[in-house]
Amino acid sequence: MMVETDSAADLCDAVVGGRDSPAIAGALRREHACRHGLLWRSDVAEPAVVVALQGLLGERCRRVGPAGLGVELFETAEGHGIVLVPRTGRLQLRIVGTTAREDREPVARALHRWLFGLVGVGVDTADAAADGGAR
Repeated sequence: MMVETDSAADLCDAVVGGRDSPAIAGALRREHACRHGLLWRSDVAEPAVVVALQGLLGERCRRVGPAGLGVELFETAEGHGIVLVPRTGRLQLRIVGTTAREDREPVARALHRWLFGLVGVGVDTADAAADGGAR
């Protein structure tokens, strides 16, 4: 299917059929190997949203790694890292190490909401229980 669009968000609309589609944004959970609350993970279920995120992150964040290796690395203005694996839809958020310990989860959740807000996909703000209680 060939779709002409002006932006990555329009591509998401065209392919997904609207930005309010459920189950596109995966629950945010702490990475299993992270003991300090600095690494968080989510999964993007819809390939069109992955493509949209790739484009929008390229526009809104600084690319910090080489392109074309199968992993896209970005950095926000605040210094938080975003890793996107387009093939699998894996999304990793890397919170700046100087963030106060009690602020790490709220910062990760705000970054998660911001990312999916870029493509107009809402996230479940009550997904804290979905991470298995990991803190």
